[in-house]
Amino acid sequence: MNIETRALIVFLVIGLIAGFIASLLIGGGGGVLRYLLTGVIGAFVGGYLFDALKIDLGIRNHLVSQA
Repeated sequence: MNIETRALIVFLVIGLIAGFIASLLIGGGGGVLRYLLTGVIGAFVGGYLFDALKIDLGIRNHLVSQA
């Protein structure tokens, strides 16, 4: 498994967990696909906002900073 595949898997797992937590906080049900979509969309929006606002969290891990 190369680094890009591993990064994609990590990205999707974190998106799934984030989507599940978001559904607990906001309310509403859903399945695994809904959790995954919510988490992945949130990751893209958050990544765009952090880049646009020049926010650097100082994370130097290649897998985390790539996503």
